[in-house]
Order: sequence, then C-alpha cells, then structure tokens
Amino acid sequence: MIENNGTKAADFHVIDHSLGSYIAGCAGKRVVGLGRISGLDPTGPYFENTDPAVRLDPTDALFVDVIHTDGAHNLLLGLGSLQRMGHVDFFPNDGVDQPNCSRTPGKILNLILQLGTMNIEGFLVTSLCSHLAAVYFFTDSIRNQCPYVGYSCPNFDDFNSGKCSLQCDDKTHQCNRMGYWTSPNGGRGDLYLKTQAANAFPYCINHYQITLQAISATFDDGDTTFARNSVVTRFIPLTVNIGEVKEVEVDNKKKN
Repeated sequence: MIENNGTKAADFHVIDHSLGSYIAGCAGKRVVGLGRISGLDPTGPYFENTDPAVRLDPTDALFVDVIHTDGAHNLLLGLGSLQRMGHVDFFPNDGVDQPNCSRTPGKILNLILQLGTMNIEGFLVTSLCSHLAAVYFFTDSIRNQCPYVGYSCPNFDDFNSGKCSLQCDDKTHQCNRMGYWTSPNGGRGDLYLKTQAANAFPYCINHYQITLQAISATFDDGDTTFARNSVVTRFIPLTVNIGEVKEVEVDNKKKN
C-alpha cells in the first residue's frame, strides 16, 4: 500500500493481541516510521526480557501503547508480560489477574489440558479470562464515553490506597486515556487504573479522590482512625459519573 498507493507509514495503526504483539513489532522494525502500535497484553512466556529485536519495544513505531492484563514473570502464573514495552504502559487492576477472573496456577499447562479435552468453556473462563481482558477494554474504549483514564503512580498499591494524585498536569502527575483514544501527547510511562470485572460490561470506572482533614475532633470510619489535625486521602472508584465533587458529608463516630 505504501509503495503502490503512496500511503504514509505514519498513517497506520496496528492493533494486536498476545503473540500478535511481536508480529506487530517485527512489522515496525521493517516499516520505518510506522505510526502507532497498540499491544494488548503481549505474551510473556519466552519473550519477556529478551532482546528488543524479537519483541515489541518503543522503537517499533512513532508511538507504542501497551495494556497489561495477565502479566507475570513466571509462565506458570500468567500468559502476559509485566515488562514495559511502550512509550506508555497501562496496568489496569495492577496488570495481573483481573477482577472475577479465575486465578489459575499453571496457566499454560491448564490451557494445553483444556484444549486437549476440547473444554472450550473452561479454556475461556479460566486460562484466557485475564489475557483477553485487554481486548475487551480496548474495544469498549472506542465508543464508551467513560474515558478509561490511567494515572502515574509508583505502583498499584499506592494508587489504590489514594496516595497518588488524580490531577493531571503532564509533569509530576501524568495521565492518559487507555485504549483507542490514547494520545501520543498525553502522559507516558507506567499508568494505573481500576476497571470493573472482565465479565461485567461496561468495564470502565470513574476515579474520584477525596481528602479529609480532621481539625477539631478524632473519629473513625470503621476502617481507619482519623486523628486530630490529620489529613487522609480516599480513592473512590464509581461506575457512574457524578461530575465534579464539590461537597462531602461524613457520618462519623466520635471517640471518647
């Protein structure tokens, strides 16, 4: 198409899943200036930490974005990879076992056994549930008005506990939309977000963050004690968009 029709390599967007990510990487290495590659849970076993020449990496296109949903450093635990391979790498739900997906040990062995017995339902529900989630998220992002925003944070635990800002300034606090609408001009590096379960459509969740400051009293919410003059941040994922939060009402119990 490039040679015969004058199409520019920069106009192409290659979307791939699993082993297809490495085929896309090979294409990018051969087609100089390829526009974009979206890697959907690139395969981990036998490819993670290998030479960039045989796997997907940021030099394969002008912009490479990756979604990790079944990552593991051990082939017994996941079919995907946790290795950073793009200009921006998204880790929904920490990029490992997705909500409501079976945490099946020995996934590759389990996959082979299920295919051998033609247990297609078990094959999809257990071995491939988290691995396919990247495809579901990307497909849903095309039309869903929920933005699938990922936020920069040192790790998912810090993100989930509200330690990282949800304010996007493209400097200290970066963010970008995960999926089809990922922007080359948005945040880069490792971005984290939460979603609903891989079998709960739509999957997108709106992220909210509330900071509570206890000035004149000590109280608890049944989970954490808020001491006098303390500041505590809460991360709140919601399936509905409630818009800008302007006021928060706290029902607390005073301690004697």
